[in-house]
Amino acid sequence: MTDVFISYKREDEVRAGRLVRALEGAGLSVWWDRGLPGGEDWRANIEAALDAAKVVVVCWTHASAGPEGGFVRDEAARAGGRLVPVFLERGVRLPLGFGKLHALELWHWRGDPNDPYFQDLLATVLAKRDGAPAPKPKGPAARAMRKFLYGGGVAAVASALAGFAWSMPVVRAWVCTLPVAQPALSGSCCRAGFTETPLVRDAGFTPAPLRKIGYLRQSARAFATEAEARGDAGSRLAADAALLCAVVDAEFERLSGIEAAATRYACSETPAGWTCAADYRATCAIERRELVQRCPG
Repeated sequence: MTDVFISYKREDEVRAGRLVRALEGAGLSVWWDRGLPGGEDWRANIEAALDAAKVVVVCWTHASAGPEGGFVRDEAARAGGRLVPVFLERGVRLPLGFGKLHALELWHWRGDPNDPYFQDLLATVLAKRDGAPAPKPKGPAARAMRKFLYGGGVAAVASALAGFAWSMPVVRAWVCTLPVAQPALSGSCCRAGFTETPLVRDAGFTPAPLRKIGYLRQSARAFATEAEARGDAGSRLAADAALLCAVVDAEFERLSGIEAAATRYACSETPAGWTCAADYRATCAIERRELVQRCPG
């Protein structure tokens, strides 16, 4: 049984992938249909994963909430009390029947696991998984405080004190470079947007291995013996795991290797011969990098 099932529209795969990586990085097991190979029973596989998940995170966008998002709406309806909705785009109009449950805002999120809005989602998912009351979101309050400190609040106070002079870049630059309380003063001015553009530093690639659960579908054809059918399933594991472990954003991820092993075979004999499906676990040797923005000092 997985912790989280991610429901999303194919057009939103990159954004859904960021969400998957962040949740897996927090220690949760996540199921989504990235790399799901074609087959006659793919619907049954998705249905089984949906029913088995403790929490269902539904990604609402203009695509998933629109006329072509019927599959996402069906999954959201089936989730029932396990549903945790999120907005991945701004201004989305929810389909009828889904507006009563508050959706967490992630339309501005770019993958930072420390972002207060993602932390709200993580706390909600953990509470839902453990059967605890959902915590009060902290993201909106954090954003309002940032706007006050680094935007309207500080700027309004400063403008009231300094008037027209403070509106002049040369004056702000002079104040921010005063030899008083440095480097804290210049760093605060940078974070408030008064002076320098934040430095962008490449944190480099670091190992971030993932454990994933995969399902290999029935053999494409029947075999004379069960052993041959099992062998066919085993030979297809590597190719299936490569799809399961495929990176979403090549600029920030790279795959250095895959280890996959079957955990259970499900074989059946038909009039045409033997076919086998398999559950397996794959360890995806993924490395990730981050771009860190920080102000001088």
